[in-house]
Amino acid sequence: MMNTNGRMVRAVGVIAGVHLFLLAATRLTAQDWRTGHPDQVPPLVVQTNNLGTLAPREVGETAETSDLGPQVILQRRPQQPLFSVYSDTQYLYDSNVGLTPNHGMNNASSDEVFFQTFGASFTPHLVDGLTSALYARQQFVRYDQQSILDFDAQSGGLSLGYPVGNWFTVYGGFEASRLFTRQKDVEFYKDFDTQFGLWRSQPLGQRLLFYYGYQLDWLPAHPSDLTELDDALYGGINLQLIDRLAAQFLYRFRVRNYLQTSRTDLDHLVSLALSYPFNRYISVRVYVSYGENDSNKSEFDYHVVNAGGGLNLSASF
Repeated sequence: MMNTNGRMVRAVGVIAGVHLFLLAATRLTAQDWRTGHPDQVPPLVVQTNNLGTLAPREVGETAETSDLGPQVILQRRPQQPLFSVYSDTQYLYDSNVGLTPNHGMNNASSDEVFFQTFGASFTPHLVDGLTSALYARQQFVRYDQQSILDFDAQSGGLSLGYPVGNWFTVYGGFEASRLFTRQKDVEFYKDFDTQFGLWRSQPLGQRLLFYYGYQLDWLPAHPSDLTELDDALYGGINLQLIDRLAAQFLYRFRVRNYLQTSRTDLDHLVSLALSYPFNRYISVRVYVSYGENDSNKSEFDYHVVNAGGGLNLSASF
């Protein structure tokens, strides 16, 4: 049972990792990441052109009239919303549900997965330059043919980010999560994730953005043999294809050290996504990802392909 639950947790981690990355891709803008948004991998940059409109004057910009001479035009800076809520629905194909050793894909068990997330966040202004957020998520995961694996997940946490000059953004956070079975509400996994990381983005022309970073995660968990210390390097590019359609390529390399055992995993994740926001409230996406794990214990070697699409509804106030 312990080994089965462990494989379920790792499978959920692969799906959820891509899910959160894509969720960020559909909800955040380039400016959010310039000010630091610590709890996700940097998202798709979707920039829209407001052609035919005049740019507003900045605070302190001068204007001149024939009667009064030079004047200073004062304008209120736009107030950032304090609260955000969202619903994210995705349907995907998972080539290896249990993340079992699948040399030649012979032993892999595939399925289709429905992944529903509801979330809310509170982003108070504490200090100039500091991005802060309190957030909570409720997730429902349902398998098409292997419904015995159905489960729910609850997460909540705090994230902080601060830009260090024009060099990079430093971020950190804490998140508590629990996974439990759908029918009997039996909790089979929980962790407490403390994060620290650095990331930087570099525009390459008007339509292309390159980003890269490092993230450290310490995850005390129950069962305790799943307690981890993770080091991850990631990088990618965001490309605006047309007015609203954007693409993102992501690569992540991670070292996972299981502190209660002698196990160390090296995993690779490659993902390609397309996202299209209809407006500030509704967006859709399609994506494909490939993950591969190389462990010093061969029974934990695997590779997996996920492919699917999603719909995101969000509002801020």
